[in-house]
Amino acid sequence: NFRLCMPYARRRRRRLTIESIDAIYYVGQIKAWPYLYKTHLEYSIYPINFSVGNPQEWKKLFKPCAAQRLFLPMILKDVDSLLYVDTDVLFLRSVDDVWNILKLFNSTQLAAMAPEHEIPKIGWYSRFARHPYYGAAGVNSGVMLMNLTRMRSRLFKNSMIPTGLRWEDLLYPLYHKYKNDITWGDQDLLNIIFHYNPEYLYVFPCQWNYRPDHCMYGSNCRGAEDQGVSILHGNRGVYHNDKQPAFKVMYEAVRNVSTLNTKVCVFMTIKFN
Repeated sequence: NFRLCMPYARRRRRRLTIESIDAIYYVGQIKAWPYLYKTHLEYSIYPINFSVGNPQEWKKLFKPCAAQRLFLPMILKDVDSLLYVDTDVLFLRSVDDVWNILKLFNSTQLAAMAPEHEIPKIGWYSRFARHPYYGAAGVNSGVMLMNLTRMRSRLFKNSMIPTGLRWEDLLYPLYHKYKNDITWGDQDLLNIIFHYNPEYLYVFPCQWNYRPDHCMYGSNCRGAEDQGVSILHGNRGVYHNDKQPAFKVMYEAVRNVSTLNTKVCVFMTIKFN
């Protein structure tokens, strides 16, 4: 993902990679980048760490280590804010543009995500969830802005005790209560948290987390229709199957282009395909 982000970043930005087992591989890949790319990147490598509860339970929640994002406020104690994205995300415009959404937060908001679906009656949470979720259709955590400073300092309302809990103290009791009812792991836990604390969440438009769900039952992301897709999220494995050809073509175009002139090459590849 870092390689794909670099051509779309206008300013130097500090990047943080949470990894341990494959650290040597990733460092080698970064060192092989062209010099121009490397000048846009500063990075630190942190070991996988689950600070509360049973680490083996957390590692197996939904996908290996996916729950690590829940622990970023405790791991990155010196970091104020960050952008978390799943590994199946492609940036189609500057990373700076999504980063600027942080400036839209009011004084209470500490995280931002896009809705899981635009039409509740065909959304997953509104039809199948066995636990509380945010709003009418839930939120998707594949692209998530986090103000870690605020997350560390706030108390979170919950269904377990009448008083609020700090983020670190909330995670394991929440998981323990709902572990038999959740399907999408840490995303479900985030939905539960923001169900009880909606004032803490900023919801950004669907074009910033455009997924197959936005077009598999007809087009239902008006923002993408009006302004284009800003971030493409290829969940459901659509980059590697034929269920959503447009997603696969976009992924293959970005994967196959020369790193020396990514913007031009992607445009030319998509146009001629």
